[in-house]
Amino acid sequence: WGFCEDNEGIVWVSIVTQGIFGVDPNSKQIVKKVEFSDNNNLKSNWINSMSKDKDGNLWLASGDKGICRFNPETSEFKYYTSNSEIENSMHGMNSVFYIMVDRNNKLWISLPFTGVDIYDINNDRFSHLKYDEHKENSLNLEQVIYIYEDRSDWIWFLSQTGIQKYNPISDEFITIPTGR
Repeated sequence: WGFCEDNEGIVWVSIVTQGIFGVDPNSKQIVKKVEFSDNNNLKSNWINSMSKDKDGNLWLASGDKGICRFNPETSEFKYYTSNSEIENSMHGMNSVFYIMVDRNNKLWISLPFTGVDIYDINNDRFSHLKYDEHKENSLNLEQVIYIYEDRSDWIWFLSQTGIQKYNPISDEFITIPTGR
């Protein structure tokens, strides 16, 4: 489930199990529909969220096939998945809850039970914030379901059990008390 506007003003919508749709906000019509089939490279209709990078690519968070870079102008897809045999790949499973591209063109990837991956789009490198409930200055939220960047460049993580914010420059985590 998600919305993202491309560089041409088309609003892309993901609907779980139905793929992605490009909607022209002026005509209020679907101008492009991309769904899983043998005729294109969308490997899954299970798209949980999407975000746009500085080059106009849409990044899709798949519930079962990792992450996907989609160029809406050329309809080209490139997938990034978890592979323990490759050092520079996603961690954990290929299920992604949420993704967000920050102002520095880094993709923040919420992974169930394993933490958050960060993909540096400009340098083609993955790094990982590992979930560790016992380590003081670490990600202590088991399942991050939403990621947000504030105007001070802090990255906020929301889960069903709490809230944390993270400073990527100082590598500092702050847990926000929720009264639970």
